[in-house]
Amino acid sequence: MERGEYDASEDIRRALFRRLDDLMFAHTAYFDDSVKKETEQLLVGGYIATVREWEAFSADWRISLARKGIKQFKRANFNAHDIGDWPEPERDHFLAELAGLIHQYTKHAFGYAISMPDWRRVNEKYQLVEKNYYPYPICARTCIKGVREWCDENGYDKAQINYAFDAGSEHADHLIELLKRDIDPVLRTVVPRSVDSAEVRPVQAADYLAWEIRHQTLKDINPLPTEAYPTLARLLRIPERSRARAGIYDFARLEDLAIKASVPLR
Repeated sequence: MERGEYDASEDIRRALFRRLDDLMFAHTAYFDDSVKKETEQLLVGGYIATVREWEAFSADWRISLARKGIKQFKRANFNAHDIGDWPEPERDHFLAELAGLIHQYTKHAFGYAISMPDWRRVNEKYQLVEKNYYPYPICARTCIKGVREWCDENGYDKAQINYAFDAGSEHADHLIELLKRDIDPVLRTVVPRSVDSAEVRPVQAADYLAWEIRHQTLKDINPLPTEAYPTLARLLRIPERSRARAGIYDFARLEDLAIKASVPLR
């Protein structure tokens, strides 16, 4: 590791554990959002793995990027800035290589989108903003809920999960307020960490997933396996069984959320 480089795994170890052997029982879920203000959809996505798996992933990810002269992988910037005059086969091979690393080290994927026009319509009817139900917190909270459901189904201790989200996401501070009011008493104690994707490589994997899912849903929300973008199909292990939980908040689902959360009418 280069001098002065931030080691996210070491930070987690110091914060959560007293013995190195305890790490085999710990998982961390890293998330990032994919949104542009001029577009009509926001998505939060990411992966969960053990701390040991993330350590190995980060080392191999850095090597793969370094071979191509890339310091930080951002999927939105990849075609426009990073690859220069790469021929198409080389470009696709590199994306497949990164997807392979994600497959090798992660256990499960999560991705939830929200329709911005539908959110604005529901916000006109219900006090979503006043109650911290901005688009990003809604999706981020649903990702956390998805992780907890995955833990229940696979026999992992939900109290031993660490959650980390990319710093700088709009309205990220409102996620904390949503969690404080959650009906799940354990979830009310969750304090997600804010990390820098330039320094924490697992967040770059989350960015890759979030961008690809959003890119797909803008074209076709529910494509046949043979019609999904190849880059997304690789990330979701299609045509094999997908190791992912994904969904989208449309008007009906957002209104249902507002009703269940007792969000007041305007």
